[in-house]
Amino acid sequence: MLFAALVFVIVNLVVDLIYPLLDPRIELTSAPRRRRRSRAATSTTTPALTESTSVDIDAVLEEVR
Repeated sequence: MLFAALVFVIVNLVVDLIYPLLDPRIELTSAPRRRRRSRAATSTTTPALTESTSVDIDAVLEEVR
């Protein structure tokens, strides 16, 4: 049982170390990224979504990055 746990941990470690090499979306940087806080993120109230609410998905995705 202990051997199986050790193998599991080692395999997971190897996968975690190889994954950035296989996935081009992951950047290999050591510096922490600074996140911009939008006004919506600092607001204490959030407006309710209605049928007339429109969302620019490209702008939302750009803020997340």
